[in-house]
Amino acid sequence: MSESDRKNELNTNQKRAVPALLAYGTVTAAAAALGLGEKTLYRYLENPNFKAELDKAVKGLIDSAGVRLYAGQDAALDTLEEIMESGKREADRRLAAVNWLTFAVKWREIQNVEDRLKALEEAVYGNDK
Repeated sequence: MSESDRKNELNTNQKRAVPALLAYGTVTAAAAALGLGEKTLYRYLENPNFKAELDKAVKGLIDSAGVRLYAGQDAALDTLEEIMESGKREADRRLAAVNWLTFAVKWREIQNVEDRLKALEEAVYGNDK
């Protein structure tokens, strides 16, 4: 391992701090759980290598949540549709219909942004991207 790699490598406490920050949600709680001072964790957060590892871990959590959201979307839409069609109260049916329409419009907006972004990337990079 090169000297440069060693400088970029996190120490043991830094490696323990990444999941602790994710699990406990605050510097105070994570520091207490780890038996470290809050100032130490704040100093870690100023370290670009530590910040990169924390960001990578957060991205992993967000990606996992996204997979779960996608997996449950059919059941959620089925539930909304059932309430919309068979809800006992008019207010429930109306709310389900509004939610359905809101999601449909949001989906269309996202599709438009993706289409526009793709067109921009093709204009800038050509078909090489």
